[in-house]
Amino acid sequence: MHALIDLVHQAGGEVAGIGIAVEKGQQKGGATLREEGYRLESIAIIDEMNWETQEIVFRKRE
Repeated sequence: MHALIDLVHQAGGEVAGIGIAVEKGQQKGGATLREEGYRLESIAIIDEMNWETQEIVFRKRE
């Protein structure tokens, strides 16, 4: 995402917000972008993935 943000800035644009279909919450990239001040909206956020059981745990909506 940082590469896309950089492209927008190189073109003279401004990032008004970021939309993600499925955010991998366990990787902390979304948290980093939010800490940097970007408005980030995700349809779903995965909190955990178990590769052995193939179980995916989604974050509950507040």
